[in-house]
Amino acid sequence: MIAESMRNGMRKVESMPRLVKVWNELESTIASDSRRETRVLGYRNGSRSHSLHVRDDLGIWMAPHQNIRNYRWAPFGTLPMKPRGNLSMIVQINRVGPRSNRATAGLLAVDVAGDEWICHTGGVGGGTEGVGKTAFLKWSQTQTVPVMDSRGRITEAIPVARVGDTHLPRDIAAFVRLVARYKAKEPRPAQPIITKALPPKASRFIRELESATTVEDRSGYVMTRHHSTVCNHLKEAISAVRKDAFNDKARDLYVGKPQAPDFQFEIKPSADTQSIYTALGQLFLHSTGAPARRRVIVLPNTLKPGLRTSIEKLGIDIVTFTLAKTRIRFHGLDTLLPGTPTMLPLTPTR
Repeated sequence: MIAESMRNGMRKVESMPRLVKVWNELESTIASDSRRETRVLGYRNGSRSHSLHVRDDLGIWMAPHQNIRNYRWAPFGTLPMKPRGNLSMIVQINRVGPRSNRATAGLLAVDVAGDEWICHTGGVGGGTEGVGKTAFLKWSQTQTVPVMDSRGRITEAIPVARVGDTHLPRDIAAFVRLVARYKAKEPRPAQPIITKALPPKASRFIRELESATTVEDRSGYVMTRHHSTVCNHLKEAISAVRKDAFNDKARDLYVGKPQAPDFQFEIKPSADTQSIYTALGQLFLHSTGAPARRRVIVLPNTLKPGLRTSIEKLGIDIVTFTLAKTRIRFHGLDTLLPGTPTMLPLTPTR
């Protein structure tokens, strides 16, 4: 079954540095317990010799990532390998790049709990008639989830393995073997073997950097210094009443259980209409898979009365802040969480 944190969709990670890092870690993880074997791999209109990462324990092999014909090639296959002759891959789990093409089927997505997932579109074609995405999804009965990119476009994808999970190699191998069974026209497994409902990672708060003018986070989202300052001190204020506050890649701050928090906060350093639209969209979108009891928008104390009224009509609570050289004051936070301090000294930055 699909994990609750991804049931209502995920967000596509489009930051190229992050994609490169995750796929390098994927290869490193597969290679760590592998043996090397040099074989010739055939592909459309050519062939090439590769030193493969062979995982006898998982029953798969992987060729090192490389650029072939202007796109990123990341082929996997199953064991045993035929003793001689060219090998054919079973499936590619490759990442997008500046010159991605129709063969690019891998993507990275983040769920509402902030966990990143290596996903696959289900495109498993191999030049054989009747072999393709639609037929594979129908045969495997694999569940997909909608993944939205920064332009609002939706791609249905299979969450294959969670980044950083100890079971990542096992889950990658399970997907490769599933595709191999499909291409061999074998019966599908009695139970789905991927897209498991894994428990979320332990909640935590990662303090945001305040010493820089801008900070890149959330796969390309640029936060101003004021955002970091407000977030860190809001966390301190909430902690003063013995309530744990956490953050993740999807949410600025939340209080309570990650899958059903008591409060979810979205912080914007500006009270202009575009910032408010963005904050409201984030609050509603991220609450679909992990519904918060109360959703809170945090804005400068310059918020216009008319906008305040409109926000409140949507059932969104409002906390405003005033920043001075040495302190920050929160307005309305003590109404939501009685006992929280209304003013805190600013933490000196390095």
